[in-house]
Amino acid sequence: MGEILRVLDRYDEAMAKLEDAKATYEAIGYRFGAANCTGSMGEILRMLNRYDEAMEKLEDAKVTYEAMGNRLGAAHCTRSMGDVLSGLGRYTEAMEKLEDSKTTYEAIGHRLGAAHCTRSIGDALSGLGRYTEVMEKIEIAKATTESIGSREGIAECSTSMGDILILLNRLDEVQEHLENAKAMFEAIGSRDGSARATRSMGNLLRLMNHHNQAIERLEEARVTFEATGSRSGAARCFRYLVMVYIDQGRNSEAVSMVGRAATLSLEIKRPDEADSCRALLKELRPADEPRKTEVVRPSVASSTTVADARREGAVWRACMYEDDKRLG
Repeated sequence: MGEILRVLDRYDEAMAKLEDAKATYEAIGYRFGAANCTGSMGEILRMLNRYDEAMEKLEDAKVTYEAMGNRLGAAHCTRSMGDVLSGLGRYTEAMEKLEDSKTTYEAIGHRLGAAHCTRSIGDALSGLGRYTEVMEKIEIAKATTESIGSREGIAECSTSMGDILILLNRLDEVQEHLENAKAMFEAIGSRDGSARATRSMGNLLRLMNHHNQAIERLEEARVTFEATGSRSGAARCFRYLVMVYIDQGRNSEAVSMVGRAATLSLEIKRPDEADSCRALLKELRPADEPRKTEVVRPSVASSTTVADARREGAVWRACMYEDDKRLG
């Protein structure tokens, strides 16, 4: 029941069910069941950006799995630790964990777990600005998830592809990926996934200077993120809204959004993201400056592209666990 509620983004209910189940397992001495619950709680805490608590739970579960000789359980925990480290901007450490987990998955023939790691490695590479390598990783992961038939995995990869294509200025290719991802997330009931795709659509519309449509999408995503408890998701929406308002010359609204984005970034222990948000204030336009109305499409190699990539920061997001019947 806890796993089902987690997949449906009902995190508070899921945590309560998992706590109850864990207590029962511990009372009867069933270590495997207790470890499953602990690992799932760690994953929920990660998705809620409560990273310290998440890491503690995941390490606890991993120790138990290793003591029992359960390589799959240990690999799941290691993978989630990598996602936690990526969420904290510690990309090199994240890649080490993810590569370790991927090796184990491949050794035991768990293709879905290996694909998840490959995609998460792509996210970490994105944080390091290595966008060409990111695309290669995501394409590999997407091919695997398609062969397995994992709709959630396909949707995650499609969203990641859309984000990277934006950073590579291949805007004409983005919309189809994001629309497909959003439809798939909605079909499987993943509000958080749907919100991520919607947020990326808002970013695309921003870059195409469809400002009002961008605001609608970003506000839609923000409301969902706040409802599911994803502070990192909401912070990123505020960040993109800042950019829209700057482009429109709506300085007071931009300043307000910067404050909200920075506050959320600090809450999830990302002072670098908070500083990056505040730096956007340097781009405020004089009140009498004409609004931006033309779509600027610089080449990938241009300094403008690099500057925009830095402005937007890393494409990091909480990645949903695949519904692989955890440790089944």
